[in-house]
Amino acid sequence: MKNESPVLRLRAWLNNIPIRDPIERRIATLLQVVLIGLMVVVVLATLFLVALPALSFQEKLNAALNDLFGFLVVALPLILLRRGYFRGSALIIIAILFITPTLAVLVVFDLLNSGGILFQFTLAILLAGLLVSRRALALTFVLSAAVVGFAALRGQNAAPQLTRASLETAANFILFNGLIALFFDRFGIVLRAALKTALERESDLKNEINERRHAEILLQESEARYRQIVEKASDIIYRTDESGRFTYVNQIGLRLMGFDAETDVLGRRFLELVRSDWRHALKRFYDRQFLAQTENTYQEFPALTTDGAIVWLGQNVQLLREGERVLGFQAVARDITKRRQAQKALEEANLELRAAKNEIEHSLFEVEERKQELTVLSNLSELLQMSNSVTEAGEAISRAIPVLFPHYGGTLYVINSSHDLAESIAVWGDSLHNPASFAINDCWALRRGDMHITDFGHTNPLCTHGNYHPRDASLCAPLSAQGETLGILHILGRHEANSASINISKTQELLARTVSDHIALGLSNILLREKLHNQSIRDPLTGLFNRRYMEETLEREVRRANRMGASLGIIIVDIDHFKLFNDTFSHGAGDALLRELGAFLALSIRGEDVACRYGGEEFALILPGLDLEMMKARAELLREGAKHLRVHYRGELLDKVTLSLGVAIYPEHGDTGENVLHEADAALYRAKREGRDRVVAAG
Repeated sequence: MKNESPVLRLRAWLNNIPIRDPIERRIATLLQVVLIGLMVVVVLATLFLVALPALSFQEKLNAALNDLFGFLVVALPLILLRRGYFRGSALIIIAILFITPTLAVLVVFDLLNSGGILFQFTLAILLAGLLVSRRALALTFVLSAAVVGFAALRGQNAAPQLTRASLETAANFILFNGLIALFFDRFGIVLRAALKTALERESDLKNEINERRHAEILLQESEARYRQIVEKASDIIYRTDESGRFTYVNQIGLRLMGFDAETDVLGRRFLELVRSDWRHALKRFYDRQFLAQTENTYQEFPALTTDGAIVWLGQNVQLLREGERVLGFQAVARDITKRRQAQKALEEANLELRAAKNEIEHSLFEVEERKQELTVLSNLSELLQMSNSVTEAGEAISRAIPVLFPHYGGTLYVINSSHDLAESIAVWGDSLHNPASFAINDCWALRRGDMHITDFGHTNPLCTHGNYHPRDASLCAPLSAQGETLGILHILGRHEANSASINISKTQELLARTVSDHIALGLSNILLREKLHNQSIRDPLTGLFNRRYMEETLEREVRRANRMGASLGIIIVDIDHFKLFNDTFSHGAGDALLRELGAFLALSIRGEDVACRYGGEEFALILPGLDLEMMKARAELLREGAKHLRVHYRGELLDKVTLSLGVAIYPEHGDTGENVLHEADAALYRAKREGRDRVVAAG
């Protein structure tokens, strides 16, 4: 309060009155100003009069007393007004009374024409009275008369020569005031209402202006707070017009994109700050938003800073509207470069993880394949060990190889005993048209002693033991064991029509080597067992079965004949004069004769028959299912055929020999195999006694 100006303090003092009605409050404020002004004028006028030397003391005293009376008339209403005693009509009366000393002063000093002043101020007093009530109007009329009277008396004291015309003027003025009062008494209500309405409108207008000013202040404060929030935001906030040109960018956006001031970017197109390969797609995206009137969209894109660096932004874009019209775009963007880098690193890690997973799955698949292959190979090895012959081994191999090499055919060849041909013992898949045998030199694998592959990825020449297409894939793996080549494993992949060429993979090549090693070892064991078995059941000189095998076979065939109710024939063959032949041509020549005769007998019997060397120069033949007559006929054929044998020894043709044969039938000549054999042997000796070179039946 101490720093306030006198004007502000005076205004506060004037407004500090206990009146709430806005009209009365305005009249009271104005009245205070006038009263105070009159008080000041009265004081100044008194001082001026006292200071005049031309006036006598009595005149100065009279003037001072009159002015004191006027001062009190003004001061008393001011004090009562400040205390709130005057409301309504009383306020209007006081407003009229303050004019009285003013008029008196003007008349005393004759500053204005007294008649004109009285008329004007009296009219003002009447108009003020009309604003309140009829009672105030009556008081106004009385006061008007009092004012005129007071002025007349004051004028008489100042000018004793007051004429009758002046009094007539006063009377006429009083009459005129009465007429004016009656006129305004009729129309006062309308005037008061109009003035009150005008004042109320003025008050409402001031209130509306104040409210608008308050709203503008709040709007300015809101805009200031909004701008402060936008400028201090951690995200990029910008606006563009409908053509995509920047109209505003906050500070974080300017710093991130490398601009020094907002003026550096205003007016530039948004797409200028987008990486070139994204501009077309991003323009189409926001054009669709503009055309479809989509309120909010989200997009991620690479932006370019002023130094050419790439910053990934993720931004929400909203349409700026004014009614139905779209003015432009407003966007809130965030730097997502680190997130994109982390996402890219995560994607790369996922790719590596997926690749590792695929590799592991592939490895597991390969492990499973190897496991299956090992299982098949283990089972194949077991079957080969259990096989009694190469034929059985071929059957096991033809079932196992298609599992290891699906979609491939093949053939297993074994080299014959003369080592000039490779003979087929097993065929599978699309290899049924492969030859049953071929010469050793027709296969490059047998020539080289190593695996031979012909496919689209190899330039090796084709083997001539198969019918191949240039797009077929062929693999020949030699079967070698203990330094001996036993045969080849031939695998063939046929291409389909209009399909690509077939290649043998490294994995398949390694598998073929492993399989061929297993097969070679199995066949080697089988051949070794066959060799040992043959040595145990065959005669090494003639190649026929020995006596031990004959006895085992005879018992087996007797049991079979009993089951089937069939007959079983036995022929005992003996070379006539064999001792003499040995003595004549030597034992070597005798061995040559025995070998030729063994070969002759092996070729002269059926597949189910058994030819054995019974001992020395004697041979035994077991022939199932023949009766005695048929046996005798077969024996005669053998006897006659032996006469045509040509035996050479050391380049010399040896003499012809004859045979003696004894024939017996089971069960006709015995109830056991041994008895029948004994009867056939007895028949042989009878043939010798009867002259040799003949067939004799038992019985």
